[in-house]
Amino acid sequence: MSWGPIHIVQRFQDPEAIRPERVVLVGAASVSTKPGRVQAYRWLGGKLPIDATQERVYEAVRGIIDIENTLAIGEHFGIWPAECFVVEADMPADTFGVLVMADNDKKTDDSTLECQLGFSPGRMRRDIAAIAAALAIDGADARVPFDDKLATPLPSNAKFMRTRFVQVAAEDGS
Repeated sequence: MSWGPIHIVQRFQDPEAIRPERVVLVGAASVSTKPGRVQAYRWLGGKLPIDATQERVYEAVRGIIDIENTLAIGEHFGIWPAECFVVEADMPADTFGVLVMADNDKKTDDSTLECQLGFSPGRMRRDIAAIAAALAIDGADARVPFDDKLATPLPSNAKFMRTRFVQVAAEDGS
């Protein structure tokens, strides 16, 4: 699935939807701290306070696609199976733009991209595929490292409205 959190919830709520015993979500980390790193988590769930959930739903309907919002919203609506895993790729915010420019310049070999990005996109893709496949096939018994993730330690959302007005005098003093 490549849709936002609300669409994923609606898909799983469809009475005719296939309800898997295990889900592996793959996405980009919301904050880049170690570009190129691929990390896995087992979702243990937990309910957020209703106002925190509502903030995440608000972000989702505004078009923000965030793996942690997807987890929290899915948890609220009870769509996740007993085994739910996340595979996150850590990429700086400008990665997509760098890749588009590299494609325009026909400089898309992995070594060139690694010099530009500071990590190997090829290695990252291989890591994502290997970790996601292992978790999909073997779940918690997979021979890949993963941490547990709960709803309570999710990072708080930035406020949507942060506009501040400053009155500046015109050059003529008015």
